[in-house]
Amino acid sequence: MLIALDGLTARVSLSGCDALLAPLAAVLGSWRFWIVEPLDQGADSAAAISLRCAEGAYHITSPWLEEPVFERSEVGAVFSLAAELACSVAAERPDRLCFHCAAVEADGHLVLFPNSENAGKSTLATRLAARGLRLFADDVLPISQDGREGVSLGIAPRLRLPLPIGAGAPFHAFVATHRGPCDREFLYLALPALHLAQHGQAAPLGATVLLDRRRSGATKLMPLSRGRALRQLIIQNFAPNGTSLATLDQLRSLIERTACFTLIYSDLDEAAEIVSDRFSAAQAPWRQQRTDAVHGGSNHDIRVEIDSVSTRPRATCFAQAPGVTLRAVENDVFLVKPGAAAIFHLNPIAAGLWRLLEQPTTLAAATDALRQAFPDADARKVKRDVRVLFGALQEEGLIRMTGH
Repeated sequence: MLIALDGLTARVSLSGCDALLAPLAAVLGSWRFWIVEPLDQGADSAAAISLRCAEGAYHITSPWLEEPVFERSEVGAVFSLAAELACSVAAERPDRLCFHCAAVEADGHLVLFPNSENAGKSTLATRLAARGLRLFADDVLPISQDGREGVSLGIAPRLRLPLPIGAGAPFHAFVATHRGPCDREFLYLALPALHLAQHGQAAPLGATVLLDRRRSGATKLMPLSRGRALRQLIIQNFAPNGTSLATLDQLRSLIERTACFTLIYSDLDEAAEIVSDRFSAAQAPWRQQRTDAVHGGSNHDIRVEIDSVSTRPRATCFAQAPGVTLRAVENDVFLVKPGAAAIFHLNPIAAGLWRLLEQPTTLAAATDALRQAFPDADARKVKRDVRVLFGALQEEGLIRMTGH
């Protein structure tokens, strides 16, 4: 059979998978889908994603998988299918951003948690939903064309089993009340519209929060540099044009409009309390908060003077390659090479060295400049770090050797 979904051109082919229809409906929730009757024998060619059941296993293929995925449980098969549907959403809207992240709505604005897998974002988002914040995403969040809103897919949140030992009674009670499809590894939650945004609903972006979960210690919500936040959004954006200069400009514009924080925590309940209080209507000025620049060495601390006349043999000089485009966010610099699908990030110190390379510069001159800026640093480490940076820049084609 063929499955069609609201907002997607591509179809899903299911073969021998009738048992998946009920859990699929539970997981997709408000994302409407229906069975399409094939008009002819070639109708399956319209399917971008294929899922079939054979010999007790589900086989999933799609254009975004290098090789088929095999799942033993219905819940596992539905999860893999949902992941490929998210890729299909991104592929059909290549001009838009699409993040791997969790997101909750607080005071009418979205708070994004763009962490990688196993960082605790789904668990925290669920705990925040239990406190009354509406969940917009626990894994995938498409962004509107103007880059100002997040759009919910309406997919049910998924928790890894067993549930966290340190989670308190309110978390466990919430999960028990809204328990949905599960297997031995994962549990989906069947949340009503009060707790989960419906498919297609949008809300303006408000804040980006990076999670730093630890085994022990106090819970702290601290300002984060926009450069660091931008780096994480670059990593978590999986749209097809995710490494282009245009996308970098989209991301920079987005991050400059949002407040940026890092959340250090070990206790789930304390973390949820701090987040819900900080982003409440009573704390509305958080949306206008500007974060400070990265502390430490400034770009302007690094200087070098090269003698115009020297009797010594000339050492190899390096300089910026032509056509490299630079975008700066606070003290962080992002470089894009013409025609390349990659973004190269420089921290504040490396950014200072990059600016030296506007003119032909030797490794020795760059090392001396860095040692002058940081006289207490280990000289051997400084020399090694400069060599590593120059090597990486040269390998990426961002700098080149010059004759003078």
